[in-house]
Amino acid sequence: MKSPYSNFVVIDVETGGLPNATKKAVFDVALTEVAFVAINKDLEIIDQKSWMIKPYSDKAEYSKGAEIASGISKQMCIDQGMDLKVAVQEMIIFLKKYKEGSSLPILLGHNFCTFDSNFMVNAFEFCKEDLLKYVNPDPEDTLKWGRLCWTESNNYKLGTCCQNAGITLKDAHRALTDTIATAELWIYFMKNLRGTGTSIINEEAPKKFRHTFEL
Repeated sequence: MKSPYSNFVVIDVETGGLPNATKKAVFDVALTEVAFVAINKDLEIIDQKSWMIKPYSDKAEYSKGAEIASGISKQMCIDQGMDLKVAVQEMIIFLKKYKEGSSLPILLGHNFCTFDSNFMVNAFEFCKEDLLKYVNPDPEDTLKWGRLCWTESNNYKLGTCCQNAGITLKDAHRALTDTIATAELWIYFMKNLRGTGTSIINEEAPKKFRHTFEL
């Protein structure tokens, strides 16, 4: 029986703030940037694409803290962004490309299940689409794998996990660079799981990786 774990699409989003009990992702907190990176069954990065999103709602928040963290201002979104509906249609084309037979691509990210997934589901809903028509309903999360791998790490931010694995993370907090780093982290975990990677512990990595903002 063919494994459904054939193609993966790694994702990261940048946003205008943080949702909470009274602020809903996308509808109340702006989606500013999305990036996809495709990984095949041989654990190779085979495709990538990113979208900056134009402001699409007068009530969607663009906080100063989020702008400082990501380097993405509302004005950048106005000048460089794409209409959200157009971006979502391009995302659908990307996801369809990595469907194999009846197997839909598996979405994964770092802290995806808690954070990014809400923005993705709601972005599709905002555009009258259903994300689950195009992806496997069971996503993966490298945050979970990092917690299982490095039980004594001081934290499990993307930067920390990458450092533990010996992966260089440059220009953190932009969607595409974070997505590529997450893809490399996933490949690292999977190669070790399959017995084809390097040691699962990077003895050279320090316990702490200091960043002002959460990844």
